[in-house]
Amino acid sequence: MSEDEPPIQYYEVIDYKTIAKRGVWWILLALCRDAQYEKTFLAFYKFQKRKGPDGEPQWQKKSSFRWNNIEHVPKVVETLQALTDVWKEQEDELGTTQGNEQE
Repeated sequence: MSEDEPPIQYYEVIDYKTIAKRGVWWILLALCRDAQYEKTFLAFYKFQKRKGPDGEPQWQKKSSFRWNNIEHVPKVVETLQALTDVWKEQEDELGTTQGNEQE
């Protein structure tokens, strides 16, 4: 496995997209296949680079979350967009409030 491939065990990685990779943290979204049950799923993975048994640094899974039902994905995308819009509004309000206090 190369440094650029996510170290996902047990499942075939069909494709993946890195969300963030900084320092000792790597967060990604992966499309995987479970060969045993012949199921495909999406999963968020968070890896941390730590010393392995041989003393060399390696990526180790810190947490993961998977979607097994493709019908849920549009609702997840819709919800992410809605919450992101609220987040942006709050950031804009904070920026405006902070800007007024400085004048």
